Amino acid sequence: MVKRIIIICLALSVGLFSGWDGHARTQAPDSLNILMLGHSYGIDCTEHLPALLLEAGITNVRIGRFYKGNCSLEERWNLAFKPALYMECAPGKKEYVKRDATLPAILNEHPWDIVIFQTSLENAGRYETVQPWLDQLITLVRKESQSRYGKTPELWWNCFWPISVLLENKPENERATYRLSFYDGNSQKMYKAYAKTARKIRRRTAISHVIPTGATIMDLRSSPLNTPEVKEFTRDGYHLSQGAGRYATACTLFATFITPRYGVSVVGNTLRLPDLVTPVTDENAEAFQRYAAKARFR
Repeated sequence: MVKRIIIICLALSVGLFSGWDGHARTQAPDSLNILMLGHSYGIDCTEHLPALLLEAGITNVRIGRFYKGNCSLEERWNLAFKPALYMECAPGKKEYVKRDATLPAILNEHPWDIVIFQTSLENAGRYETVQPWLDQLITLVRKESQSRYGKTPELWWNCFWPISVLLENKPENERATYRLSFYDGNSQKMYKAYAKTARKIRRRTAISHVIPTGATIMDLRSSPLNTPEVKEFTRDGYHLSQGAGRYATACTLFATFITPRYGVSVVGNTLRLPDLVTPVTDENAEAFQRYAAKARFR
């Protein structure tokens, strides 16, 4: 009898904390505020995230993002105290509202739970270009957050995807040639350098977490889903396709930040984007979701 009671109690505890479907269950937070300090790749990663959240019934996540084209960490630091383009999607909304703001002002405006850093395409694989700017930005973020809200956010690094192989050996594309030149003109070497730098950042700075958006795209590029029409999931060899590419990385952010906190998997999300280039449909959406959910930084 005692043994039976113990078994029942154990089963109930598993049901309470893991869920009868085997997925982890957590107490969802009252709110979640995510701030991206980046450039157009940060726009790509977060563009469809609000719609994914609403489709999952999650209405208490705020997403902020600073933008400057191909912004390096040095540029981000030099812009920190000057008004720059800032976009914010309020909880329960799908649209980003644009305005100019300084970084300290935004850090004081909301209690950010997560702050994401990234750097320019040519610098993302060269640790020597990261410092001292990254540590200075981290100090600013921590100081302002601690002073205003008595807390410091989680610090993350976005290890994004390399320029497409479609732009290798294309001297007419001067920007691609210049950026690839730091990596022997090779897209695969570019990503390996990105990952190596991300590992150094994780070891040597206060950033201890890496978002695997690059791993998601690299896995998709190695998959049967990467047809000639898909063009490596980009629209120009750099930026992600409006449909599938952006959708896959938004799913990566969902799996990284939302699933552990809300106990909701991105696999099964019903958001579809049939009208965008490289459309997301009933036929391919779950594949993108699964690639994103299993992506790991490596």
